[in-house]
Amino acid sequence: ARVLGAAALIPTMYVWTVLGTCLALLLCLREMRRWQHLLLATLVFFFFSGLDLVGAWFLQNLTREPLSPHWLQWWVGWGQIAPNLYGITWVPQHALPAWLGTCLVFAQRCLAVQYGAVVLAAVALWSPFAAIGLMPFYLYALCKEGWHAALTLPNLALAPLLLVPLLFYFRSDAGSIPFATSQASLFSSALFALLEFGVATLFILLCNSRADRGLLFTSFLSLVVLVSVRFGELNDLLMRGSIAAVSVLALLSGRALLHECSSPRTRFSKGLLALYLLVAALPVIAALVRSVNPSTPRMAEHHRFTDSSSLAAEPWRAQYLARPDARTRLYLRARHSQQSSR
Repeated sequence: ARVLGAAALIPTMYVWTVLGTCLALLLCLREMRRWQHLLLATLVFFFFSGLDLVGAWFLQNLTREPLSPHWLQWWVGWGQIAPNLYGITWVPQHALPAWLGTCLVFAQRCLAVQYGAVVLAAVALWSPFAAIGLMPFYLYALCKEGWHAALTLPNLALAPLLLVPLLFYFRSDAGSIPFATSQASLFSSALFALLEFGVATLFILLCNSRADRGLLFTSFLSLVVLVSVRFGELNDLLMRGSIAAVSVLALLSGRALLHECSSPRTRFSKGLLALYLLVAALPVIAALVRSVNPSTPRMAEHHRFTDSSSLAAEPWRAQYLARPDARTRLYLRARHSQQSSR
């Protein structure tokens, strides 16, 4: 930006996002030989979501206020798990590293172990929470391949070089970011887990008994842990740490739909999974239609690359464990005072 000017950031971001998306899809969908299968798996990957519509209806949030389809995933109030399409359109800097790291485990588990420390360190440079979400899958791959496979020169020599600046970065005032066990009730947490990823996990198991159960259970357990804690101004750990697990569920859902079977019960389960994916995708499709509508207000009109932009986005600093500067501390102190007075 200093060399080419701020105007170069937008096209550069588009090119960077397209390249990262293509790399991730080439990794995880390379075994698809038919274009129909490739198209279906790609659609499932991007539009995979939880049953936000059912959760909002159950809690009567649909009648309390007119929720935008973009924000329907906040139906529970204390957290959200966003679909992959939202990740690539709203926060590609979090989504792309998580996707690439996950797809490497999904497609090349041996390579993922041989370069695991390097990948996690590189991902942490972009998104610390995405790196946290990737750790369970790399531990799973390590257990499958054996710890001897991780004793490679890149892991032992290059990864520490990447970790040095990260250690200095994490020594900053990250302790001021809110961290606690989840304040949600047991019923609310269980309902959220059931609708967001529990039903999908069950349907994947019913549709394809030969699915990689290790990856599936790793994804389920990591999401359960993320739901049980709260870290960040907007529960950022759940928002960004769940990207890796959601991408695994999306990939396994596409494979389950394409799995050839002759059993009537399995075909029935595939029909239920297809119905689930369609209902879950309705808010995502509505948000996409609303986004391409020319009359829809654009957030970019209110967010420019200026010195004052950071003031409008102070809570987002928690997504990067960023140390607040003097101006940020004044902002957060004033906000805390307002909340206390209320």
